[in-house]
Amino acid sequence: MNLIIKLILPAVVCATSTALAQKQKAAEKIPSNVEMFSVRTSVRQDAQVLFYLRKPTKFDPSDKKTVYRLLFICPYLRATGLQAVRGEIGCKELIDLAEQRQWFVLAPTFKMAGNVHNRQTFLQNFF
Repeated sequence: MNLIIKLILPAVVCATSTALAQKQKAAEKIPSNVEMFSVRTSVRQDAQVLFYLRKPTKFDPSDKKTVYRLLFICPYLRATGLQAVRGEIGCKELIDLAEQRQWFVLAPTFKMAGNVHNRQTFLQNFF
């Protein structure tokens, strides 16, 4: 799976934080076909961004010949990456299409100044 992540995010040089990911995973019920990892960033408001990677049901890590596509979904304000890969935020059709075509689905969860998707803080920091 590490090889897939390196292929998916080749421009991102990061250290994953397993402690944060394990803490978050314990707090949320994550489906068995979804993996979570975090990426450290240089942005103060998002020091660590959680990513959720949904694997296709027929994914076989030992099959090195199959090429998989990736659908990247960026959730809107007040939504999480986990909600996106579950198809809970209005993207159920995309998740169904990804499953039908055996695509991976990747979605981040951004934080704004310590609170998940705090629109007022976001606007204050933006302007």
